[in-house]
This record gives sequence, C-alpha cells and structure tokens, in this order.
Amino acid sequence: MCSSKNSIDVVVRIFHWFLVTLFIALFITGDNNHNTLHIVLGYLLISLIISRLAWGFIGTRNALWKHYLHTPQSVFGYLSKLKQQRPTTFTIHNPAGSMMILAMLCMLILIVISGLLMQGLFELDGIFYPLTQSLADSHAFLIRNVHDMLSWLMIFTIVLHIMGVIYSSKIYRINLALMMINGKSCDSKNRRKS
Repeated sequence: MCSSKNSIDVVVRIFHWFLVTLFIALFITGDNNHNTLHIVLGYLLISLIISRLAWGFIGTRNALWKHYLHTPQSVFGYLSKLKQQRPTTFTIHNPAGSMMILAMLCMLILIVISGLLMQGLFELDGIFYPLTQSLADSHAFLIRNVHDMLSWLMIFTIVLHIMGVIYSSKIYRINLALMMINGKSCDSKNRRKS
C-alpha cells in the first residue's frame, strides 16, 4: 500500500521530468542545424539546474542534498547486498541511487559549462564570451569535443540509471518510475526485508 508519508517532493518530480524532456531536446538539437534552439534550451537547462540546486538546500526533507551524501563504503555495501538480492530499505535515497543522481547532476553542470564556452567561441556571444577571447582555435575544438563526449557519457549514464531503476523496482517490488510520476512512496510492508 502506498502512502504520502515518504512521498516524493513535487518539485523533485517536476525537475526530473522537465530534465528528461530538456535533455532529449538538447541531444536532438545538438547538431549545427539547430544552434539557436539548442542555445535557448541550454539556458532553460541552466535555469532548471539552478532551481534544483537551490531546492536542495531549502526544500522538503527528501529533496535536501544532505540526504544524497553517502560514503563509498556504504555505496559498495549497498550494491553488494543488492547483487545478492538482499536490499536494504532506505526511507529517502539509497546510496547507489544518490551517487548516480549527484554524478549525473555534476555531468550536466560540466555539459552546461562547456556549452557556454562553445557559445562564446563559435557564436561570439553569451555570458562566457569575454572568457573565450584569449582561447585559440585548438581550444575551441577541444571544448567542442569535450561537450560532445560528455553528452554521450550522459546518455550512457542515463542507460545505467534506467537499468538501476528497473532492477531496484524488481528487487523491492515497487514501481520506482511510477513513484516519480505520482509521488507516492510505498511503505516497507510491500518491500522485501534485508
């Protein structure tokens, strides 16, 4: 039975699905044929990231960044138990999921920074334009390659994230994807005990 006691914050859910939509649109428009649209979407992504970063300090309990921080030992310990199909129940975020979220957010920030640098270098515009004036052409193409590489690495990370959600949903006998839609967290009666 699902309850609202440990429900997933509506701001976190909106951020999640807007981020999914924006990243898909950014990935599709990432070639040179859609530069203006890609740049506008990139600025929307910046706004979304800044909003989520702020919400991680002032938001509800399950949105706070302090609940995403776990030691490497707890992450590997959790993964070991999960591999043995002896998952440990967490009321907010499990260590592996938390680290994946933080890694993906950091990667998005790097993608945004490299995108802003590219805007300055190739469009001669944007907030990083003054910083790019002293960079050589070789730097411009290096930054473009880093931006592209990080975007593909993000795709790989998203695939790992989806696989983790599917596996965890099976092990815990809950629909994690549905929880990110309706916000309702299932109580421990429906979960396997560790």
